[in-house]
Amino acid sequence: MGLDRLDLIAIASIFGIVGLSTQVPRPFTAAMLGGLCCSLATWRLYGGRPWEATAWLVWTVAAIGLIVFPPGAASTVGILALIVTGTGLLLADRLSVLPAVWARPVGADDR
Repeated sequence: MGLDRLDLIAIASIFGIVGLSTQVPRPFTAAMLGGLCCSLATWRLYGGRPWEATAWLVWTVAAIGLIVFPPGAASTVGILALIVTGTGLLLADRLSVLPAVWARPVGADDR
């Protein structure tokens, strides 16, 4: 479950966005975070990791929810549920709990 280059880029970028959040209004911060998550989801999908891509897409929806959902307890619970779901998908993929959905069965021919 080691970190690769995209993980390090994600960590540095998220810290950068969090640092900017003190100077930039909330909608812009959420838009930057959503754009980063969507971009990372694309790269994970392109790299053959569909479960991690799904996790990043769930986090994209959570970032968009910061803008779209009205402030309140229900939206906070919804956003936290999305964050926990994304984290669960990411960890389950990294720990090989989820099936390899893009793997070919042994002995499959190219048709």
